[in-house]
Amino acid sequence: MVKRIFNLKGLRVICTCLLAVALLALIVNVTLYSITNNRYYKDRNAKRNAFEIMVESFEFNGLDDTSKEKALELAALYGDYSNIIVTGNTGNVVYNLNEGYMPDKNVFNVIVDTSSNLSHYSYGFIIDKDNAIKYQMRFDRVYNSLKLYEFSKNISLINFEFMDDKEKRLLDIYQSSSSGKYMNYAYIGSKGWNVYTIFNNMRYDTFKYDNKWFDALEGIGIAAFVFFWLLLPIWVFMDARKLDFKPALWGFLVIFTNIIGFIVYLVVKPEPILCKKCSHVLDNRFVTCPYCGTQNRALCKQCKGILEDTWSICPYCGTEIENIKTGPAIEQLSE
Repeated sequence: MVKRIFNLKGLRVICTCLLAVALLALIVNVTLYSITNNRYYKDRNAKRNAFEIMVESFEFNGLDDTSKEKALELAALYGDYSNIIVTGNTGNVVYNLNEGYMPDKNVFNVIVDTSSNLSHYSYGFIIDKDNAIKYQMRFDRVYNSLKLYEFSKNISLINFEFMDDKEKRLLDIYQSSSSGKYMNYAYIGSKGWNVYTIFNNMRYDTFKYDNKWFDALEGIGIAAFVFFWLLLPIWVFMDARKLDFKPALWGFLVIFTNIIGFIVYLVVKPEPILCKKCSHVLDNRFVTCPYCGTQNRALCKQCKGILEDTWSICPYCGTEIENIKTGPAIEQLSE
């Protein structure tokens, strides 16, 4: 049984199956990745558009029923454990959907690293009325960020410009339990309002690692390719040995280069010698087919060297060759 599996034909079938499994797992994984990735971006863009619509409603309509309805529509997209907060210039709360992530009921403020680029911030830090940091949030969308910069400059809690790298790294992992929360911010100048939304960021990689199919497909694909990588050099070695074509050299080459070396081997390897009657692959030293008994190579009458059909003179002894014919070995002997 083992010999049947680990012969040339068996190894060829195994390598083909392993490569097919690895490629299929890769294709399915990439397809699922693309689907979830597109789902994430579609979901994110829908939330961003809804946030902009809500901010425009606050801008033109104030906190009327229409604006509050837009806030509820946005909250429905965010799902549970989200919050929408509107504050005045001093941080006094004008409107809030609920009290999640609010250190105080009547005051809500966010500061940023004032040493950062004025037009872009990675993190905001929610502080309480005593200017103590309570939560760290990653920004997803920021509009009119100069207001955040001005307010942060006036807070004496932390001067970000004088923090060293170690302190910033420590601050970066502060309140890691809320690291999955994201925040949008917009400042409405005509009203003097700060608009914040806090939400879970449903990323495609979160879906990926929550879905066991991704792990299973990756494991199957990687395992199949590893076995393919290990068995392919063995098949090349055995095939090259049968053709008497430097088997050790090609085996070592394919160990390190795998598919690339295998392709090169297929291009440069000599054509196999097939029996003229039964089409079995023959060793280039065979004169007679061991499977059907057909004589496939002619011998020189003088020196008994193996001759090719196209030769007219034996290259070993110089004897002229006439009418080389091959056929069943028994018939040749009887003649």
